[in-house]
Amino acid sequence: MTTANKNNIINFPAHTAPSALVNPAIANKKANTSSRSRKRSHLLAKPVLPQTSFRLIETANMSLEILMAAKSVSAGLKKGENVILVSPESPEYLIRKLAMIGLNAQPYVDKGQLIIFNSQPAIAGNLSMSTNYKEVFDELFSLAGCSVDRVVMLRMDLLVNLESQYLAYASVCKFTQAAEQMGCKFIAQYSRNHSEAQDRLDAACSSLVNAYFVMKCGDKKNKYQLLAKNIAA
Repeated sequence: MTTANKNNIINFPAHTAPSALVNPAIANKKANTSSRSRKRSHLLAKPVLPQTSFRLIETANMSLEILMAAKSVSAGLKKGENVILVSPESPEYLIRKLAMIGLNAQPYVDKGQLIIFNSQPAIAGNLSMSTNYKEVFDELFSLAGCSVDRVVMLRMDLLVNLESQYLAYASVCKFTQAAEQMGCKFIAQYSRNHSEAQDRLDAACSSLVNAYFVMKCGDKKNKYQLLAKNIAA
């Protein structure tokens, strides 16, 4: 069973999934998984994407992480989609940061269209070869209390096992396969720091992810650029 405290934070069962900021009235409704939207859209209206529900965006630095989140979340909300945002940061922190760059997320949280989950420590603290990402994602959808059209997951590097190249390939494969099975748009992100672990992640994603992009700072006319790293037809 899950419980909600006075700050509207949903407490997951231990070792299954993270806490979330939701509207308690919405959280108590059963998820109607059969009515999930399966529409496809072009992320940020940039490169032509293959027909896949999972997309990965590498941000060139941490400052672009919130911008990527705001763009991806806002695109879904404007279309009337129900959106889950997953991050190692607290929901309250994310709402403040999103507001600073022009996205007022609180009204969408209040009416249950946007659900924000904290991925620490439940997911990131229990990574192994036996990690069942499908169960984790199913739990997120269940606790959202509504049909889910879009998932935006920040810091994917904290949610996969990067101890070796073999484990990176195995973990990324399981992660992406589970994401594809959720029947919605699934956009993941990590910020590249060129550590050995992230080099393993990049190698695995370059081989396994069919829609892999990098977001970089742009020129004076454009605040950012979205460039294709790997796109499979």
